[in-house]
Amino acid sequence: MSRKKTMSLRTRLLLLVSFIVLLGFAITLTLLSRQTGKLQHRTALQYTTQLAANEGAKATRHLEHAMDAARTIAHALKGLKADSLAERSSANALLKGVLHENPSFLAVWTAWEPNAFDGQDSSFSGGSGHDATGRYVPYWSRGSDGTLHNEPLVDYEKPGVGDFYLLAKASGQETVLEPYHYQLAGQSVLMTSLVVPIQIDGKFAGVAGVDIALSDLQKIIEPMRIYETGFASLISNKGMVVGDRDPQNVGKDMGKSESFNLARAAIAEGRHIETHFFSERLQTDSTRVYVPIRIGNSQTPWSFAATVPDETILAEVQQLRLISIGLGLLSIVLVSLGLAWALTRMVLRPIGGENPMTLLLWPSAWRTAT
Repeated sequence: MSRKKTMSLRTRLLLLVSFIVLLGFAITLTLLSRQTGKLQHRTALQYTTQLAANEGAKATRHLEHAMDAARTIAHALKGLKADSLAERSSANALLKGVLHENPSFLAVWTAWEPNAFDGQDSSFSGGSGHDATGRYVPYWSRGSDGTLHNEPLVDYEKPGVGDFYLLAKASGQETVLEPYHYQLAGQSVLMTSLVVPIQIDGKFAGVAGVDIALSDLQKIIEPMRIYETGFASLISNKGMVVGDRDPQNVGKDMGKSESFNLARAAIAEGRHIETHFFSERLQTDSTRVYVPIRIGNSQTPWSFAATVPDETILAEVQQLRLISIGLGLLSIVLVSLGLAWALTRMVLRPIGGENPMTLLLWPSAWRTAT
């Protein structure tokens, strides 16, 4: 009778202590696994964001190069003016040379306030390469046969169509125009203008600009694969698709869904944002990371968007979770064996109880024990 009571006491003690220890261990393991998963998820998103920023910088080098050229022209023309060397023939040679050395540019141009360049507007009124005002407004462009020719800018004082001049004049800052379609050699070309204001003695005097086609950006964006299965897009400040995996989307609005509207506001403000949605293109739940792309010193940032399937982002998280579970189960087994050994040495053996290791390794002994 005392033997059965001793065994029963041993059994209950082992069960109780084991249950408490293993329950606490399991809870701790679960919490750690969840926290580790969240941390790994954040790390994966941060890596995706950095990857998008790097790829976006590569894609927009063409835009930066054009802005640099416009800035160089502005400084050179300002220098001619400051050195009393403001001659239109010399300035035209400069503009033509920049266009010749940059085959990717569609046009190079400058526009000045009345008599701001050389004070000779009246002498050039209606002349070759000038309009009726005589203002210095040359537009050097590349013809379909590759030849370079000059004609005067038009509508530069009209709001809307004259934004290439008026926006930089009003802001006094470098400007990137929203992409627009322009008929060139009988074809509609999606292009943009990068404009740098020219100020002399703190007063606005004119602008220098470069026009580029955005087709080169599409050639860069279209083949990009983020995490091998995702894709990239380039979005203008007001939400026009400039580059995308699907060429049919180029030149169109990014969309009007809730996630797109959230992204649109972030793009306009130059903020980073992540959206989560079901991608019809990838046919799976996906995450899209928008990273602001600032061009020169302009105040209208564009955005590089990287769309990646959630299963791709979470792949490492799931792998880490499985490893954690495996290690946790192994730890539970080791703790159980250690607990049984400790109970034998310090509790049960002194009171004549059976070795709990026997009960752990041979469950049939439980029936005998009770």
